[in-house]
Amino acid sequence: MNKTPASTPSGAWRLFLALWPPGAWAQRTYAVVHRWARQQQARAIAAGSIHLTLAFLGDVAPERLPTLEAAIRALGRTPAEPLVCAHVAHWPGPRVLVIEDSAPTPAWLAYAAALKDTLTALGFVLERRPWRPHLTLARGVRGSLKDLPLVPTLRWGDKAFPVLVRSHLTPQGAKYERLPWTSSALGPGSDGVKADVIGEPLA
Repeated sequence: MNKTPASTPSGAWRLFLALWPPGAWAQRTYAVVHRWARQQQARAIAAGSIHLTLAFLGDVAPERLPTLEAAIRALGRTPAEPLVCAHVAHWPGPRVLVIEDSAPTPAWLAYAAALKDTLTALGFVLERRPWRPHLTLARGVRGSLKDLPLVPTLRWGDKAFPVLVRSHLTPQGAKYERLPWTSSALGPGSDGVKADVIGEPLA
């Protein structure tokens, strides 16, 4: 049964900041997870929608974006030290399959903390739980990870600015629109991303 998407305040955009993995890795990972997920009656995340969330901003008025952009530019790029997502896990609460960096470096933890402080100073209300870097690969996972093929390790080593993403809620699930920063100094985002709507997250 399809769920009715939650409404957002008139004119507000549902936004989050994320890192987008290279397309080749996402395609390989989706190919590995998709067949297994079908056997488990779970739903694999489409390759173009796999991402690592840095901060969920909630409903944001578009006129706040210039201030947000200036703050992100002042914070700087992500660390040069690699973020290594190699640990595949089943999180039973949300019933998801994830690949995570179970021991992020101090540089990444410091960046995440600085980002949280920056956004909090701008008035955003963020999650209180500690940042746990991960990418969701499948939803509706109820059992063990038995027979799951080897998922490729993801190493993030390129310094980059976060990607600004707008989430469109539909009865079929969310669609993600990666938005371009106004300043060319921030670039198009991870993996040369340009503004586009990226299909359904559930396949």
